[in-house]
Amino acid sequence: MKNSDYKKLQNYERLLKYIMVCIVLVMIVIPLYKNYKYSTAEKDFFISEKTINLGMLYPKYQTTTNNNKIFNINANRSLNQSENNILFYNISGDIEDDYYKKINFSAEKGLYNQEKSTIDFSQGVSFISQDNFQLESNKALYFLQENLIHGSNDIMFYNYMGSFFAQQYNVNLLKKQYIFLEDIKFTANDHKKTIIEAEQIVVNDYQNNMEVEKNAKYQDNEITLTSKKFIVFYYRDMFDKLFINKVIAYNNVEILHDDAIITGDKAIFYYNKEIIEIINNATVVKEENTVKGKKIIYDIKNDSFRVLQGKNNKVNLQLNYE
Repeated sequence: MKNSDYKKLQNYERLLKYIMVCIVLVMIVIPLYKNYKYSTAEKDFFISEKTINLGMLYPKYQTTTNNNKIFNINANRSLNQSENNILFYNISGDIEDDYYKKINFSAEKGLYNQEKSTIDFSQGVSFISQDNFQLESNKALYFLQENLIHGSNDIMFYNYMGSFFAQQYNVNLLKKQYIFLEDIKFTANDHKKTIIEAEQIVVNDYQNNMEVEKNAKYQDNEITLTSKKFIVFYYRDMFDKLFINKVIAYNNVEILHDDAIITGDKAIFYYNKEIIEIINNATVVKEENTVKGKKIIYDIKNDSFRVLQGKNNKVNLQLNYE
């Protein structure tokens, strides 16, 4: 065989290999493209810098919710796991809440179910809102249409009022309601070093209060309060910062201050005035002396109290002169 014929044969072999490689790539890319187009839900828009086997590099995904909120997703990589499930790696993006403020999110992984319109986030999950809150956890399930977030495992929540640590949370962005569950500890950003502990705390941000129950405990540098349930009311200043205004406690209320033990059916703690109003079955035990009445006003700052009304308009006083 001549050298020229041998070279021609080599060129034919190279061309044949090239054609075979191209055919294989076309067989992979075209079904993948069709699958993405087929699996993309209505109102969804998907673009990518590069298509790879079973997925895309640097995809940009956009969908519109039923209430016309735009949801944007960016990622380093995506894999099409099934007809309606896309797994994103190093996912980030944003969505508008129901008050037209953006919420930015990020996580190491996010499984988007197009049929159910949910994203199952895992590892390093973070939500940051223009409404001045930051929510972190290891897991979170986001419901796009309802604007709900359910999360678990080592939760941290921050806002202008303080920080929450818990094991579970449910966030309703429509109602601006944040529910924390299990081993909750709230630390306030205030001069009193306020700490609240419970098994359930419901923050109603639209109503400027939070309901604390199940082993509910309030503590600052002056008093310790326990009850079956109490509600913390707060207000916003001109800079949108949050401050505690008062605490109303219900059922089996007990308050400790220095050597005084204060109990009653209901108590209202005026945070800034440092005044406690005890209502119904009000009792103050101090230095083994006991005062009972229907209503007692306790002054924390001056360490004094007065009885507004005793039983049958009389004060029940028990003194120990030992």
